[in-house]
Amino acid sequence: MSSDGDDRVRDLELENEALNEQIKLLVQTEQRLYRSQNEIDAQLDRIRSLARFALQSEDGEPIPSILSRALEILWKKFTLDWCGVIAFEPDHGLVVVSAPDEVEPHPAPLTVDDALRDWILARVEPWFADGLDVGGVAPAERLASALAPVSARACPRGGQTQLSCVPLRRVDERQGGWLVTVSFQRRISSLAEGALAEEHLPFLQLLANHVDHAIANAQLTEDLRERSAELANSLEKLERTQADLVRSQKMEAVGRLAGGVAHDFNNLLTVILGYAGAVGSSLPEGSPQHGNVQRVIEAAKRAAGITSQLLALGRRQVLRREAFDLSEQTARILELLRRLVGEDVLVEVVLDRSLPLVSVDRSHFEQVLLNLVVNARDAMPSGGTMRIETRPATTADAVRADTTFDPSRFAVVSVADTGVGMDSGTLTRIFEPFYTTKEQGKGTGLGLAVVYGAVKQGEGHVLVESEPGRGSRFTVLLPHASEAELAAVAQRNAPPTVPPAAPGRVILVVEDEQAIRHVVLQLLRHAGYRVEESEHGVAALERLESGLVADLVLTDVMMPRMGGVLLAEEIEKRWPGMRVAFMSGYSEDLVSTGVRSTRRMAFLAKPFTPDVLLRFVAEQLAHGARR
Repeated sequence: MSSDGDDRVRDLELENEALNEQIKLLVQTEQRLYRSQNEIDAQLDRIRSLARFALQSEDGEPIPSILSRALEILWKKFTLDWCGVIAFEPDHGLVVVSAPDEVEPHPAPLTVDDALRDWILARVEPWFADGLDVGGVAPAERLASALAPVSARACPRGGQTQLSCVPLRRVDERQGGWLVTVSFQRRISSLAEGALAEEHLPFLQLLANHVDHAIANAQLTEDLRERSAELANSLEKLERTQADLVRSQKMEAVGRLAGGVAHDFNNLLTVILGYAGAVGSSLPEGSPQHGNVQRVIEAAKRAAGITSQLLALGRRQVLRREAFDLSEQTARILELLRRLVGEDVLVEVVLDRSLPLVSVDRSHFEQVLLNLVVNARDAMPSGGTMRIETRPATTADAVRADTTFDPSRFAVVSVADTGVGMDSGTLTRIFEPFYTTKEQGKGTGLGLAVVYGAVKQGEGHVLVESEPGRGSRFTVLLPHASEAELAAVAQRNAPPTVPPAAPGRVILVVEDEQAIRHVVLQLLRHAGYRVEESEHGVAALERLESGLVADLVLTDVMMPRMGGVLLAEEIEKRWPGMRVAFMSGYSEDLVSTGVRSTRRMAFLAKPFTPDVLLRFVAEQLAHGARR
């Protein structure tokens, strides 16, 4: 072959090789374009997943659900051996907070030393590492080694490991955490389908931002829900407080009116009882006049009972607390209660005989029980069943009372009926004075108001349960007597040794009501005492300063110019050994200042009969002589 032919062949071979190189480059370019298109499609799919994640985030979604949905995106969109959320817990180290449902949970804390912990905490930006050696000494390799036990399969030493870590601002109650992916891969190109590479860090950061926003929204929603519930509860309490305040103001106004009326009425009854007693003692027993006087005295005593109710209504009555057996006292008045209810009402009685003694005013208790029984009877016009029960107070009672107290310090007496019951509107007003559901002329509206006032004055509680057509239950909680109260009551209730009146003992009577002053003077002088008088505290001090030496100063409480409380304080300063005793039908000053509790002062309640007055004076003089 000629040289020209050889050259032609070589040229064709070179052209063929060049053409093959071009074809090879075209194929490689097409492959790269294909992979790029796949990566673009995959990236678009991941972005759509982020959009769905954001749209599906609901207000109040639990944080574990948010983390689980975010990890499902990573698990499905990348080829990973493990992904999850990790965080540091105090005293527990590195823990796995959440992982995809396909991954078996790993509840045990991961072991990391302090140096690795500090290194992880310092990573505040997303980072990606490839070609890590599990078991290596670099911090990223040591973190991969710590995460190896929680992955789907462990990678042996020397494996090519990929690791990404994106900080999260909010994870559960912790301050933060990290969104972590792990791929234990060997010789897998970072451009392989589904492989995670450094170029995907912006996507991971977007996902972390969505997680933080969703958690923040969930926490804000939960806070708003809790604050809304607290606000609703506060509003409900405020409404109850306002209702209680209105009721308290009504009770206060009516109580002041009732107390003022009772004070004046008791003064009149004191005069009536004093003069009637004096007249009766001068008449022979069995005579018609003596009987008439006794009837006047009995009528005055019944009137005194009415004033006692008025004082209990206003909670202005002077208490005479004493310790007694609640069940025994209830049993004592059962016969009276049965006569009140009538034959068409079945009375069931359940009494706990093991209750501790209660410390209340005995007359108040009887009045409360009597009013509750009458109220229950009136609620059953066609007959029914009434249940009277004594028992210890329970925690359920304290919950229903809507106030804070220790139920173990109270005993209960309850009255239940099977009557008509009450609706919610009636229940809110039953303790209001003069409120009644009875027909005109058949109820005063004072019975339950007196119950409320008497129980509250005795530091107790009243609970009511009722439904229309299902009857009512009134539960009264009365305080136990403490050891100190029991000792004081025992000493106070001990029968006193009353000496006879000693002629010449000087008593200064201080009273602004002339009629009362005169009847007291007459009774005391008739008993043999030397009696001096003053119309108010200023006049009494002038008499004492002029040289009068009194064995006892018997003073009213409410008087013009100077009342009895201030008079007693002045006497205590100037003549410490002089004994002072009070007498009053009603005194708000006496109740509020607590003068009754001082040992040197005693109280005589108006109205009183002549024998009660003389016994009281003799007791005070005897106490003064012993001191």
